[in-house]
Amino acid sequence: MSITQFLGDRAFGFEAKYVHDEELQFRIEARRDKLFAGWVATIAMLPPNRAHALRNDILAVRGGNEHDEAVLDIAISALARVDKVAQRAILAEQFSYCEQTARAQILEQV
Repeated sequence: MSITQFLGDRAFGFEAKYVHDEELQFRIEARRDKLFAGWVATIAMLPPNRAHALRNDILAVRGGNEHDEAVLDIAISALARVDKVAQRAILAEQFSYCEQTARAQILEQV
């Protein structure tokens, strides 16, 4: 095996790992968002059709730097009907818990 071939194989391996890691992170974030939407719907006592709409709204948020903040804003809006003092810190803590749960569930499948 030549050095060029070795380096090409190694680069391919790094690219494949990067793609795998990105896909895994996407799956974790999607699962986290679903878990979080379900929790918010339960706390807000939303009927099934509104809970489904909330989940769709949260899942429609584009990824990127502002993703988590946008999801929390949607949750605050949904909970504002129930509790006028929806604590952002409590929501952020639950959001983090949902991410840990999602990560554990996804990694268990891999």
